[in-house]
Amino acid sequence: MTSPALPSARSCLVLLAALTLGSLACGDDDDSSPAATTAAGGSAGQAGGAGQGGGSAGSGGAAGSSALCAGSTPEQLMGCVSSDRYRQDVEAIAVERTPDTGPWLTVQDRCATVLAGLGFTVERHAYATGVNVVGTLPGTDRADELVLLGAHYDHIDGCHGADDNATGVAAVLEAARVLAGHGWSRSLAVACWDEEELGCLGSKAWATRARSQGQTLQAVYNFDMIGYTDAEPYVQVPPSELQPLFPGEYTQLENNEFRGDFVLLMHDTASLGPAASFEKYFEKSGRIASRLLVPGEYLKTLDEVRRSDHRSFWDRDFPAIMITDTGDSRNPGYHCKKDPDDLASLDYPFALDV
Repeated sequence: MTSPALPSARSCLVLLAALTLGSLACGDDDDSSPAATTAAGGSAGQAGGAGQGGGSAGSGGAAGSSALCAGSTPEQLMGCVSSDRYRQDVEAIAVERTPDTGPWLTVQDRCATVLAGLGFTVERHAYATGVNVVGTLPGTDRADELVLLGAHYDHIDGCHGADDNATGVAAVLEAARVLAGHGWSRSLAVACWDEEELGCLGSKAWATRARSQGQTLQAVYNFDMIGYTDAEPYVQVPPSELQPLFPGEYTQLENNEFRGDFVLLMHDTASLGPAASFEKYFEKSGRIASRLLVPGEYLKTLDEVRRSDHRSFWDRDFPAIMITDTGDSRNPGYHCKKDPDDLASLDYPFALDV
């Protein structure tokens, strides 16, 4: 059966990445760019981002060789996002894919093939227990400043992980398709992280190497679960720490009758500009975005704001934003505990607006 057509996507991810990457059309000094965080002596322009290693993937094929977007402004780039490609990626990734299994390798190959087909230099970053896939496009005049889009591709036994995290991986792959082929001022890296479910091991290994090599990360955007919504009242169950530590954000939930119809942006102070820009453009699409500015004392200590790969960058003093539908705070299919985390549960239009 043919799937019904999806409405045109906005994709705030693409717009935000374009603004942060910088170009003549976007303006190199747009105020959405955070202050870069640098370890002495690093250069993102060195081949492959935070170091080289494994070989490049083979040529693209259908998954990666789609026509490059001809847009020259961030808004035009948003219009190049393909609902059909996004859905195809989600459907291909949403299978049981625990590390070191055949489906896990198939998804890993998909990440590498898409990125290589778009002209990225692709590294299969093998660390002690897993493999990250990281593609890099060098910038034109600020190649030592890297903008990183990432999402984890692994999942747990017995669960398809459609929302967690096929939706996030598909988002960064589609962003790569739209952003490739443009002469961005800064370098762009797109990552499929391994072993997030085992303690963010893949992103930890990469971020540790980036810090040791003196990498400059201008911005890190982590996408983990962006495709589940429920607009019914009182389905959003916030963590117990939220009300005493973040009373303003808790009041927002109360005023919205605890509906699960918003995207959450958790960010540090250095990422305030990009997070505010994302919120602005997301709400232009008629959606709700909630920002949670995490104070410095909580970045490395408060477990509830550290439940995905962004923590690997906070722990090494890189700026990072977590973009999520809040996972088990609203989704009964989280880790298939109550319901299946399958394709039928997804809100594709919402995910595409993200």
